[in-house]
Amino acid sequence: SAARKRGDAMSGAPHEDGALVLYQHPPAWGLPTTCPRCLAAHALLRWGGLGSFQTDSGGNSAVSPTASLPALEDGEAFVGSFEGVRHHLRETRGRDLDAWLGDGARAQLAAFNALTEAQLCTATESALWLDQDNYQAVTKPVFVAAHAWFIGWRMADRRRHAARTARPAGATDESLLARGSEALQALSSQLKGPYLFGEQPTSLDATLLGQLLVHLYCPLPHHPLRDVIAELPNLVAFARRGAAECFGELPEPIVDGANGTAGAGNSAKGPRERPAKRTYTPAEQAFHETSRWYMIGIAVATTAFSVLSWQFTQDHYDFIQDQIATQLETQIDRLAEEAAEEDEE
Repeated sequence: SAARKRGDAMSGAPHEDGALVLYQHPPAWGLPTTCPRCLAAHALLRWGGLGSFQTDSGGNSAVSPTASLPALEDGEAFVGSFEGVRHHLRETRGRDLDAWLGDGARAQLAAFNALTEAQLCTATESALWLDQDNYQAVTKPVFVAAHAWFIGWRMADRRRHAARTARPAGATDESLLARGSEALQALSSQLKGPYLFGEQPTSLDATLLGQLLVHLYCPLPHHPLRDVIAELPNLVAFARRGAAECFGELPEPIVDGANGTAGAGNSAKGPRERPAKRTYTPAEQAFHETSRWYMIGIAVATTAFSVLSWQFTQDHYDFIQDQIATQLETQIDRLAEEAAEEDEE
């Protein structure tokens, strides 16, 4: 079936037909996934009363209908992105966290959603993927450790490219930090009860929870947004409470929820933390094994081509060599341009 084929493509092993499966980026830092939007999708499902679902941490966003994660498989339905998951749960499953809000609260929700997406989410992606020290020390190694070397490197590069594309034109690290801080302050002021709009969670609570958990748990060497959150203890308390409701027992965060202070891991000069080795599920092990065989297959095919090419006439051989040289020059030029762009940043 289509569901089984998707399972094969994502993780190397099929999922049961009809299963509710959340596809996400790899776990790390004590969190079930490193992706804020994937954490938010977890919260949508848990708070929506759909706690019985499978997760696939293969991290292959290319298979998602929107080329982004999270993605949700629900029987024959397959949707991508956090908004796609939220829309599907509302329209197909009848699980709408915002259904209880009145018209005035809905208008507020829309405004806060726009603020969060434009300012906080953009600042988060920049901190995780565009800060060179953070990328090299923490976020890139997560993907390299979770997959075969080239596959992990390529996935990390794809995430960084997406963050670079989404960064507003003319934005600087300082302006993104200021805008992210402004959004956090506004959300903190709105949070007067257990949730942003009262006694029940909304889709915005899910988004905020995903954002906060990544900041509270990710050991970035350069992390000024975590310092901002540490000064807003009601946001820290919200994150701890939401994490307990959606994920059960998690390790202690880097920011202490009791007094809103940052722990030793907050220092920009502290040791760089490598992601811990973890036990993979059979599906993830199958995906890794498939990746290795894929790389071996490329090497074998390249070697076979080189050997067989000697059977051609000298003219054919020279032609092939010219084509290979041209391709290599193009690739080298492209890599040099990317390196120059990174140096400029």
